Amino acid sequence: MKKLLIAPLLILFLISCHKSPPKEFIIKVEPSVKLLDTYSKVILLRKRYFIPSNSLVEVQYNFKIDKNFKFNKDFRIGVHFIDDEGRVIWQDDHYPPIPTSKWKPGQTISYRKVFKIPQNVYYPRISMAIVFYIPENTSEKYYIQSKERIERKFIVAKMFIEPEEREIYRKGWQKLEFSPDGKNSWRWMGPYASYAFKNPQMNVFLSIKGSTILKCLENPFKIDLILNKTPLGTIELKSNKFEKQILLEKELFKDEEWCLLEIKPNHFFVPKECGISDDTRQLSVMIKELKVKPYYFADGFYEQEISKGEYFRWMSKKGRIVLTNPYRNCVIYIKGATNINAFNMPPTLKLTLNDNPLEPLKIENNEFSKLWEIDEKLLGTNK
Repeated sequence: MKKLLIAPLLILFLISCHKSPPKEFIIKVEPSVKLLDTYSKVILLRKRYFIPSNSLVEVQYNFKIDKNFKFNKDFRIGVHFIDDEGRVIWQDDHYPPIPTSKWKPGQTISYRKVFKIPQNVYYPRISMAIVFYIPENTSEKYYIQSKERIERKFIVAKMFIEPEEREIYRKGWQKLEFSPDGKNSWRWMGPYASYAFKNPQMNVFLSIKGSTILKCLENPFKIDLILNKTPLGTIELKSNKFEKQILLEKELFKDEEWCLLEIKPNHFFVPKECGISDDTRQLSVMIKELKVKPYYFADGFYEQEISKGEYFRWMSKKGRIVLTNPYRNCVIYIKGATNINAFNMPPTLKLTLNDNPLEPLKIENNEFSKLWEIDEKLLGTNK
């Protein structure tokens, strides 16, 4: 069975060849940074920092100076935030608290500084690079030489910028857990949990997916869902796994800035008392997905995975996605990847919207993307 990868991991190889710069333009120092969660949520996972956009981030800068190198100029330190194509998306250039002309051979200079991630960063994978320069003479290009490499822009951190935080796991949740390979994540909840999200001001789907251990629970095991004190319905589990999508009409949100979803199981268990582990926590449901979004993957898609900070789903031979109706002209954008060599001939991705065929996408490379402009007449009147 052939597979296509939707919203894939994109890989960019950068190869550079250049002559060694003159000695007078080489700075022998080992820069490093540590991003701290002083003001915002900062998660370090597999050598990459996960940070919401529009966040204040405190950084600890460290510069380990070679014992045989002496600074003789006051450099300005350029902090460049670069996307996968080498473009500088934003900067946080500054002079260090101690001028570089006073840095001594063999010394390590450390200090902290705060930078702000812009509100709308459309390039989620960002590299943080250090540059030394003299503002009065930017034509002079200085290179940073460490024990392992020499670079004009010295990469010190990899970041994945997440959308501005629009959801909060409030009461009743355990810490986020990951599978050994890091591809899947989940949260256990206790006897009760609440989840808050910003008012989307449009029709959306509530997508909830999870599992439990029914042999440790009362039969029947039910989960009540309540939004802004309005009952949404009850999920009754017949097996350990469950998945449900509920259409939320914008009238449910009223004029509230934040909406509160309450999740109320009718029972909970303690793993140790159930004889399955030594865990003494009060647990009810393991939630793998809890999202409010204008679409959901209905059929033909495998579970969401994460690799190097990017989420994706594999698609089988045929897939179906359900969208909420925006009731206006809109666009559909798909970005993906596959192994073109696995096919006898270049594959074609055929799409239909409400039984109306869209222009096919002929896939000629491993990576592909396409945007379709949608006339509101194709959307119909269904919600």
